[in-house]
Amino acid sequence: MLSETGPRHGVPPRFVPGDPFPRPRLSAYLAAGRPLSLVVAPAGTGKTAGTRAWAVRADESVRWASPADVLEGTPPCDVLVVDDAHDLDEEGRRRLATLAADPAEPRLVVLSRTSLPWLTGSLGLLAGVDALHLDGLRLDDHEAAVLVRSHQPDLDEDATTSLVVAADGWAGAASLLAREWWHVARYTGPGGRTVPSGLAQAAEGLVEQALTSYPPELALVLAGVAHEPRITPRAARVLSGDPDADRLLHDAAADGLLVSARRGADEGVWRLHPLVAEVVRWRVRPGGPQHTIGVAAQTRAVAYYRRAGDAAAAVRHATLSGDLPLQLDAAHEYLPEIMSTGRLELAAAALAGVPEDIRSGSRAVVALDALLLRAGGQHDAARRVGDQALEHADDGRWRPRRSRDADADLAVLDLWQARCGWRSVDGALHRASTLLGCRHETGEHDHDSAGIGPARWCALMLELSALHLAAGDVDAADIHLRGLAAYAASASLAALSASAMSLRAVVELAHETYQTAAATGAATLDRLTAAVPLPASGTAAARAHLVRGLAHVQALELDAADAALQAAEAAGADPFDPLIATYRSVLRATLTTIGGDVDEARRILDAAADAPGPVPGFARRHLALSRMATHARAGDLSSMLAKADVLDRLGHPVDATLVRAFVRGLSGDPDGAVHDIDALLDSGRVGGWTSPDSVSRVTAAGATVGRVAFLLRAARPDTDARAADLLPDVLTRTAPHRLWWVLAGATVATDRLPQLLARELERPDAHPAARTALEAVLSRPTEPRPLRPAPVTPPPADDGRTVLTARELDVLHALAQGGTNHAIASALFLSENTVKTHLASIYRKLEVDRRAKALAVARVRGLL
Repeated sequence: MLSETGPRHGVPPRFVPGDPFPRPRLSAYLAAGRPLSLVVAPAGTGKTAGTRAWAVRADESVRWASPADVLEGTPPCDVLVVDDAHDLDEEGRRRLATLAADPAEPRLVVLSRTSLPWLTGSLGLLAGVDALHLDGLRLDDHEAAVLVRSHQPDLDEDATTSLVVAADGWAGAASLLAREWWHVARYTGPGGRTVPSGLAQAAEGLVEQALTSYPPELALVLAGVAHEPRITPRAARVLSGDPDADRLLHDAAADGLLVSARRGADEGVWRLHPLVAEVVRWRVRPGGPQHTIGVAAQTRAVAYYRRAGDAAAAVRHATLSGDLPLQLDAAHEYLPEIMSTGRLELAAAALAGVPEDIRSGSRAVVALDALLLRAGGQHDAARRVGDQALEHADDGRWRPRRSRDADADLAVLDLWQARCGWRSVDGALHRASTLLGCRHETGEHDHDSAGIGPARWCALMLELSALHLAAGDVDAADIHLRGLAAYAASASLAALSASAMSLRAVVELAHETYQTAAATGAATLDRLTAAVPLPASGTAAARAHLVRGLAHVQALELDAADAALQAAEAAGADPFDPLIATYRSVLRATLTTIGGDVDEARRILDAAADAPGPVPGFARRHLALSRMATHARAGDLSSMLAKADVLDRLGHPVDATLVRAFVRGLSGDPDGAVHDIDALLDSGRVGGWTSPDSVSRVTAAGATVGRVAFLLRAARPDTDARAADLLPDVLTRTAPHRLWWVLAGATVATDRLPQLLARELERPDAHPAARTALEAVLSRPTEPRPLRPAPVTPPPADDGRTVLTARELDVLHALAQGGTNHAIASALFLSENTVKTHLASIYRKLEVDRRAKALAVARVRGLL
């Protein structure tokens, strides 16, 4: 039935409430007076409503015809609008072509969802008909806002903008979103939150109608790529299984309605219209009409990305598949690698989809949970979950295909917990060494990596190296780090490689090759800058900054050292890492000592006794030497002698002998000090530092510096002459690693070192490092305090009661009664792990390494 435009039967239904919605570009096109105006666009683009709005305001008489009306004859009018022309049958097409070719007939406005080649071709007008396509019907932001507010007049500006963005120029989408506003109040447009399923269902009809304008294969492609925010040609082909998928998307993107092409850096990549994305996701959901298509798409993608070695993509698609066995296999295989590259949200999503009974009952999955918590910086939670993985039996609900991968995860957790002082060091080392089949007879790494993924192997070697360092076995750490460094670099695991480099810097610090360690620390930070930032990377960064800070101290670059300390404290390191806690205290105390606040430096070092986990011998030696430096700065000779005893107990008799020689010289016997140092140097125990059996290069340099200092302190012509003769040897020992802090230590004994360096500069063959050394010594701030003489008999070390906590004293008393860890735990209502933690802290504070010594020292100090 034909009708005039007006409020009567046969008028196209109103598209928006109230007055017809004007479409300026469409109205201008229709008003141009063409004999044939052809408007081609998918359903929901507003071509019918826009034409109606034009017709209401047109100066011409306008009549409407449906496909069935075309055969009834032409009514008297100026313009005949034929809607839904894509539905015309063969007879209707011939009739419309006849009307278009007859100039006596009204001019035609033809609205269609698809192009009509039969019409333009029959008229020979293929090149002459200026059709209006979707571009002319897309809403601009102002038009979309007007349309949205016609449905929801009370929307505020932010909500209106949100819907305008979500509609993306599609009139039908704007209208639907506005009508269903109560469902989409949280919708934020492309990339935003998931639209509630109720809205997806409401939009399904709109999308299905729009799809009728495209090849039927496009609907299957869209189902495959439903979850892709960026659709690449390869992803389209892989997910859909259709080799022509990229061509279909390219063609659909030409009008930019359901699919649009990205611009700029994403050239050649597509995205789905937000509403289309929500509809197709709803259709492929479990229980949805296209669920099997969605599962097949994700399964194809997992297989493809496994072959391509793309761990993140494989896990993502396995998680989206909803296929639990596939999801578990992919998660267990790839999560350590994903976590090492910073994709923690993806790892969390993969585990979140695992049913709770499996997630809590499978040791392999529980271990992954613990590793994820640790990678995210949640160390306390990681410890609790790690305990569950290490101590509870597996219920057998799910076991990984690769058992050595699961064993590696458990070993990593065990090593980390032992390093933090929560588990047995020997037990963790045994577990990891057995798994790796460690064989180091030749001093080279020889390990069995079969059946362990690259990221897991690197993480295991990294934790093993870290625990060896914490236990003081620098050589074993060095062997594992050499094997790890090459493997991590070749496997492109930047974060793990940077962590290995940070441990390498600590090894070099243990050997006191300060400038080498500083260079390794700088390289660590460079690699971390290039890698994805991770919470766990803070530990590697903190190590690197601390090593560099200590090297800056040795070079007396104090501003740089202070900056390094601040950077280390801001890095977000593992709070349970004992090496970081120890060296942070050493660096801060040393800077405080140099600044003259010796009392504060002592407080810092006293607090260092609470460092978590085992502290290696080399770090405890550095702590003792730092304490000795504060005592020397304060002129507290009694405490210096006490520290010499500590160094003896720690197994550093040469350091202890040197400290006693310094005390002798500072007590008024410089000749005796020179004699003792000569004897030490002549004994062969302090030689060149190239020998593996020689002592620390800092000790060797300190001995030669002290000898010259006390020769100057004697202040006789013969001692001055000998000091001048020995100065080049001092500079040769201190210059390579810029040990100017050691050299400046001579000022504790004498203020004549600058003059000696100045005289060296006057010689024709002056040592090349003399000028740098003089500038460094002159840059040292503040003078030492007046000396407090040592008593004839040094007092015992500080009362441990001042540093033991009340709970540690409880554990100590229970220990004195002969209790085992289990008995102590039962008596004090603690866990055995907590008892072990308290015992480790007591051993550190009393500077012992086993129970019998702890009890002996405690009795001497009056603690028992």
